Amino acid sequence: MSSRSRVPPAMLAAHLEGEVTLSERAAIEAELRDSAQARRTLEQLRNLSELLAAPATDLENIDLASRVREKTRQVSRERPPRSRRGAALLLGGLAACLGGALFFVHRPQEISEFREKGSDAPALSGRRWAGMQIQRVAPHGNPGPLGTTIAPEDGLLFSYTNLGPHPFDYLMIFATDASAEVRWYYPAYENAADNPQSIAIARGGANVPLGELVQQDFADGPLSLYALFTARPLSVREVEAWLKQHGPSVAESPVADGVLQRIETRVER
Repeated sequence: MSSRSRVPPAMLAAHLEGEVTLSERAAIEAELRDSAQARRTLEQLRNLSELLAAPATDLENIDLASRVREKTRQVSRERPPRSRRGAALLLGGLAACLGGALFFVHRPQEISEFREKGSDAPALSGRRWAGMQIQRVAPHGNPGPLGTTIAPEDGLLFSYTNLGPHPFDYLMIFATDASAEVRWYYPAYENAADNPQSIAIARGGANVPLGELVQQDFADGPLSLYALFTARPLSVREVEAWLKQHGPSVAESPVADGVLQRIETRVER
């Protein structure tokens, strides 16, 4: 019996979703019989999939690796966040510190063999494998998971998970507060004359930190934070028009092959 696995984690994730060919499935099942590491990785992937499908309060418990969390504390102590979108507390290189995270290589899709699931698989499996994590950073304080309330002076740090057999290519993060105004985190939107698009994200990343600590001027009251994962880039104006039409309580992505995550909290002084 071998302790090392010859099957990439991306293939094991595809196996969980039934997104493998018949010959691939046979090879993976043989590897699972022979490799303890493959079985451990499969169980880790199954647990992560369940967490990402759970309510937002459970998702927040997917913590950043300890070195990333400590670096975040260090940066937040050294420089307070600026207001609005341009607060550049760059955390370059932190992805390399995610010793416990899983990073996958995207596998090109094959069309020569029969697949077990239909063409709607990307949107369905995406709900189980994509999500954001939010860290709240109080002035001169340590970062911690976003809770049921946030103070107006708090800044936010974001990371994302983008796993599974059909990872996404683009991400937008934005919020709507009690004033119904849309506040943008990613992409940065500082000039009304501009129309920026979704940011490109890494395929196969777990808890990948984004590089800014941003403070917004929110109105007191309910606050909705959104992560929109898509296969193609969308523009700020497209999304704002969609929100205006459907309202801030929308729960579905504006595009069929996308996934929208919404996390609720409150701004309290």
